Amino acid sequence: MKKRMIAVLLIFVLVVGTAVPAAAAGTGFSDLPAGYWAGEAIRNVAGKGIVSGYQDGTFRPAQKVTNAQFAVFLARAFYPKEAKAYEDQGYGGSAPWYWASMAALRDHRILEGTAMGRDTGWPELGCDGEYVTRYDMAQLAYNIMLDYEQTGSEVEREVVHLRVGDWSEIPESYQDAVTACYVLRVLRGHTDGDFDGAALMTRAQSCVVIDRLGKGLG
Repeated sequence: MKKRMIAVLLIFVLVVGTAVPAAAAGTGFSDLPAGYWAGEAIRNVAGKGIVSGYQDGTFRPAQKVTNAQFAVFLARAFYPKEAKAYEDQGYGGSAPWYWASMAALRDHRILEGTAMGRDTGWPELGCDGEYVTRYDMAQLAYNIMLDYEQTGSEVEREVVHLRVGDWSEIPESYQDAVTACYVLRVLRGHTDGDFDGAALMTRAQSCVVIDRLGKGLG
């Protein structure tokens, strides 16, 4: 009887010992290795239905994100009810797949100061096929912070320029946005300390920004 109990315990230990690491290492996407830098954020955002993977089981984290795609991500994350209301209402004519999300963001003035906000081809975006820059990403995030009335403390805002290596290269029109993003820890810059605002956003970076912004806004 004693030997039988020991055997059962050994089996239990072996099962638990092999199952837990496998579950912890799982990503849900075949191209996200365990320990991938943006893995947690991607899983969090994908789990909320804000982004999705591809039919082949991949996520393609390094793929660039277009203006329209990022607008849809933001609407799903921060204005889902408004976007859904527009979808239910219908456009009343021919409209692109992203129009409801764009309409929700326009209502809250989220697009102001960005390529999408300057586009005059509503509901068709002339900049639809263009990729989101880090400058516009920061501005969009900042506009959401303003809408939620959370931009961080003034004390922290005053020292951000000391942390950004290429601060002098950031256009003045984007400096408030970049500052607020650093204060709410939506952005942390590159390892060399630069912001690199002209760089294009990837799917992985988009998930990290949305995840951090959601946490920053509570």
